[in-house]
Amino acid sequence: MESKEVQVKSSDFITLEGLKELDRYKYTSGPYTWLDNKMNDFWLWGAYRLPIWMAPNLVTFIGFIFMVSHYVCFLFYDVTLR
Repeated sequence: MESKEVQVKSSDFITLEGLKELDRYKYTSGPYTWLDNKMNDFWLWGAYRLPIWMAPNLVTFIGFIFMVSHYVCFLFYDVTLR
């Protein structure tokens, strides 16, 4: 990986030392939990049924729309939601 020089003005938020630390940073994820291992087959099953062009954020947004639509339906039939 080649290093790129970055022009930093005095008004920027990250100092040169901070940029060097960011360049050295390496993300390491945590270990899998027992629930991750149990749900992995289900997640793969669902992921293979989605079109490849569909972004993960779009899947989340569609789920959000379903949740809001159910809430609106319940609100229509019972305004107090009791």
